Amino acid sequence: MKRSYYFLWFRLYQTDQYLIWVQADQNLVYLETPSYLPTFSSKEALKQYAHTKQIQLETDPPVLHHLDLVFGWLSDPQADFNRLQFLAAWHLFGDIARSINKFFLGNQQKDMLTNQVYDKLFGGNNRPASAYDPHWTVTELKRLSEVLTQGFQLMQGVAKDVKR
Repeated sequence: MKRSYYFLWFRLYQTDQYLIWVQADQNLVYLETPSYLPTFSSKEALKQYAHTKQIQLETDPPVLHHLDLVFGWLSDPQADFNRLQFLAAWHLFGDIARSINKFFLGNQQKDMLTNQVYDKLFGGNNRPASAYDPHWTVTELKRLSEVLTQGFQLMQGVAKDVKR
């Protein structure tokens, strides 16, 4: 499959940032080195960087991954949450883990509890909100918290802002 490169927009610590997301056989993020995920403070800075690396970016407008909502929830995992944003974060963290070749609990397809949690997130995004309101068990919320916490740790271990 041909690789396509996209802007990925995320908000973390009340700061908008961008990275390059790669659509391929397995979705990835662009790495400068195996342990360096370049992030950018503006779309323009990312464009300039991509140009220097001869990366042709697709023109689709990026959709916000509001990681602050996810990060904030981790301090109160009994609070309500936005399933769409949590699913987007889960996918992003999975793509980062795959890119850096690290274990990610959220990518484990043989773990029944993790699959249940993922299915509740995914299922809630494919139906009208009023038609799907799953009951979350304490165990499921704990696993969701573990997956997302690990995702943030993976991201923070490799993401570094490119100063321009």
